[in-house]
Amino acid sequence: MIIRVHARWVLPIAAPVIRDGWVDVDPTRGEIVGVGAAGAPGPVPATTIDLGHAAILPGLVNAHTHLELSHLAGRVPPASSFVAWVRAMLGVRFGAPTTMGEVVEAAATAIASAETAGTAAVGDIGNTDAAIGPLAASSLSGIHFREALGFKADDAGRIASETRLGAMTAQGRLAEEGCARVIASVAPHAPYSTSAPLIGALSPGRPVTWFMTREQPACPVSSIHLAESPEELEFLSSGTGPFRDLLTDLGSWDPDWQAPGVAPVTYLQQLGALHRDLLVVHGTQLTRPELDVLAGVGATLVLCPRSNRWVGAGVPPVADAVAAGVRLAVGTDSLSSVADLNVFAELAALRAAAPAVPAATLLRAATLGGAQALGLDHLGVLAPGASSRAVVRVPPADVEDVEEWLVADAADTSDLRWLDTLVAGVGNRQSGVDSGH
Repeated sequence: MIIRVHARWVLPIAAPVIRDGWVDVDPTRGEIVGVGAAGAPGPVPATTIDLGHAAILPGLVNAHTHLELSHLAGRVPPASSFVAWVRAMLGVRFGAPTTMGEVVEAAATAIASAETAGTAAVGDIGNTDAAIGPLAASSLSGIHFREALGFKADDAGRIASETRLGAMTAQGRLAEEGCARVIASVAPHAPYSTSAPLIGALSPGRPVTWFMTREQPACPVSSIHLAESPEELEFLSSGTGPFRDLLTDLGSWDPDWQAPGVAPVTYLQQLGALHRDLLVVHGTQLTRPELDVLAGVGATLVLCPRSNRWVGAGVPPVADAVAAGVRLAVGTDSLSSVADLNVFAELAALRAAAPAVPAATLLRAATLGGAQALGLDHLGVLAPGASSRAVVRVPPADVEDVEEWLVADAADTSDLRWLDTLVAGVGNRQSGVDSGH
């Protein structure tokens, strides 16, 4: 059975907005089989739904978050400088006893709230398996990145092996749960917390000698926090400043380390760690020449403006990144540095930071841009063969520019519905099956 869903606006993302459009869905496969405008020639399915003054768009992609930190929600206050926030976060995370059960429960609650806000996929960073069970039990697709930290060069080999093993263990758990929507990969944390040998060891530019399973080679997609704060620039330039003090206080300083004396993007290039499948997260301090390099390589810049403001890191160079042609995605970061995992709220922050950037560009970053960065070919667009895990929004009656409304004024998601759930209910009623609602 094919069900046609009409709406005032259909946003394919990879094509212009269709006014008075429709989406044909096969609910048994959870797949879109057609997209078009009202009055287009061709057969019309027997079952149709008219949503009226509504918009259909792909499910959103939260390309950067830390689900295992969800138990820190509301416990780490905003800070005026990034390292001050890091110190506060570490004090809360490791200073008070928290059970694994509490961490898992908080991750599950955060995932449910993200789904309610229109998120279809995530790029999740974690040091443990805490989020694996909740991810497997959810509707989310995406990648779980097992994160590597360790600044002492002598520890690089051991930590790289442990990180790969952690990713393999996570992949095994996902397989046991029957979850093929989420896969595992590895990710170095940041230049100020991860040694050069460790960053290099986890980069696809090095020989790949490990496999998630015998049948599945290692995922090439990786992620790194980069150019997030002025303190990071000082550290890479001279080896001094608040990050040097933090590493010393944590007992993590490597006395043999020498500051590279270059910008963050150049540093990654020198390590062979800059590549097309890399998610460069934050980038608030990136210069236009660095953005040009990212564009040339094809790496994706993940924008998290609300978190950047919370931790005192600055404002991402959205307009410059767009002008340079950088591939963009959107992330919320964790609940330790943001009030919620609502990507529509993140879009509103991006609109405030970059009022001249076209709304369509920001919407693409929050959908197709994130899906492409995570290798999720079935998400991010409305097109034949794409997932019907799409979002339905109902703008106020006076809205004419639906793209602008979605990026600037749609953070309240109380109107949001999921297209696949909607058509499944209709399909069940047509076939005489009780949908349970």
